[in-house]
Amino acid sequence: MTKTGPLSKADKFYIESHWTKKDIKVLAQELDRTQKSVEEHIEHIKIMKVKAGGQFARHGDPEKGGAVVATEAATMMGDDFKKRSGSTRRQKRCTTKTKD
Repeated sequence: MTKTGPLSKADKFYIESHWTKKDIKVLAQELDRTQKSVEEHIEHIKIMKVKAGGQFARHGDPEKGGAVVATEAATMMGDDFKKRSGSTRRQKRCTTKTKD
């Protein structure tokens, strides 16, 4: 009898590591899961690879991390927000200015 319920993190990691090398049937057998659940996770992997793409994707899944690139406009908005909100006492103690 196969395991029921959602795939564990270990199961997902195993599938992500071996889905290009092994058949769905073999993966399902090794994990003692249904072929349908393994196939659904592989489809999820494929979709996330297409969505993430590029050099900043880690394992093709943006939920697992990657890189964040800020534009100049976003950086300036953050600086303006920081000036308006002021600093807390702790932030003032822990912050050192290198230039004025």
